[in-house]
Amino acid sequence: VLDNIDDEFLVKFNRRHKSDLASVNQLIVSDTKINQVNVLISTLNKFQYIYELRLEGVYMNELNSKTQMKVNLPNLQVVKFFYCTNELLSMFTNLVNQLKVFKVCLIQHNDLLPRGDSHDTVLTIIRNNSQSLDKLNLFEINFDDTFLEKISTQSLSLRSFSMSFCYQTTYYFSSTIGFKKFIRSQALTLEKFKIRTFDHINQTHLNILTNLAVNLKHLNIIICPHCEWNELILNKLKKLEKLKIESKNFCSRGGATLNKFMEKFMSNRFLTVKYLSITGEFYINDEIISQIITSLPNLKILKLQYALNVQSKHVSMLRDKLKSLKKIELNFCEFLDNRKTIFCDMKN
Repeated sequence: VLDNIDDEFLVKFNRRHKSDLASVNQLIVSDTKINQVNVLISTLNKFQYIYELRLEGVYMNELNSKTQMKVNLPNLQVVKFFYCTNELLSMFTNLVNQLKVFKVCLIQHNDLLPRGDSHDTVLTIIRNNSQSLDKLNLFEINFDDTFLEKISTQSLSLRSFSMSFCYQTTYYFSSTIGFKKFIRSQALTLEKFKIRTFDHINQTHLNILTNLAVNLKHLNIIICPHCEWNELILNKLKKLEKLKIESKNFCSRGGATLNKFMEKFMSNRFLTVKYLSITGEFYINDEIISQIITSLPNLKILKLQYALNVQSKHVSMLRDKLKSLKKIELNFCEFLDNRKTIFCDMKN
């Protein structure tokens, strides 16, 4: 880990380490402000054997941000890029069919590069590694439906995709053309889809996802509290093993939204689902518990957070009826003394 370093440190480091650092396979550079980007790249290139590089909070002087140098790390397979100067992205544009994991979060309201140029750089890295890229995470900063449409034209075969957009209107009101084209382009290989903390997925987007990406095994979603969830089609997800559902209570309808979603979800039967996590105000009663038992007969782990009206009899029902159940976690639920309660290893 290189934390809170500066130009002077980098110069001394380069002088002291003349040869490759063969013992290092993971490197984190964080909370750093530099003036000489070439010195930084020279330092990174000494770590010839690293397979994972994480840059977080690395900033450069605007006047010294331009460089023609690139990272030359033949064993690098994982790049995680968070809250760094956008220009640093150009250091990775020479990597060709090398990256397996690419996670990127751009700086919001950064004037070093127009946002469109930054997106072009991200797209270049994705394009150059289209044959090797397995996992792509786009975080927070205004990657929109149009950007997803551009990605859909690349020859990608992703197994995992995670996204979070800066503006929630992306899901409330925007076109779904790019989203649909992207999901269709990855439908055969995509096994994991995740919406992150700052955004929701609405009924239209979820139905596109579940109709096309039929090989999904892991689905992590935050549902839109403004969506009625009148039509929910999940019966094509024959391979789903892990489902995490979260509802954000940005409005008074939040609890009703989650109950509506769960009502529709439980109308399906999922023989393959072994893990279910639900976070949000969700009213538990005997009927809901019976639906869980019927819909998820092979469930092994159940996690409920902020669920309302949970009673000890509900736990007993689950334990008695779900023969594969190994663990129940109730966090911040109205259960007994209202403290965190965990039941684990309930069966040998």
